[in-house]
Amino acid sequence: FPNPTNSIFYLDHSNQFLKEASSILIIDQHGRLSKSIPLQSLKNGIDISNLVNGSYILQITTPNKVFTKKIIKH
Repeated sequence: FPNPTNSIFYLDHSNQFLKEASSILIIDQHGRLSKSIPLQSLKNGIDISNLVNGSYILQITTPNKVFTKKIIKH
């Protein structure tokens, strides 16, 4: 991870929750979709350098649960 970050952050690939993910989204503070992350690109990290500085929600969805985590772009 690092959080906050200004460019790329990483998720723990060994996490079973992440292995079951069906979608990974970054949502801005107004509830708008800022970025949809292709699951196959996770090993390269998630690049948010093109996003405006601010707070975002990382949303990971599996068939049974939704996980959210606040991330900060600076």
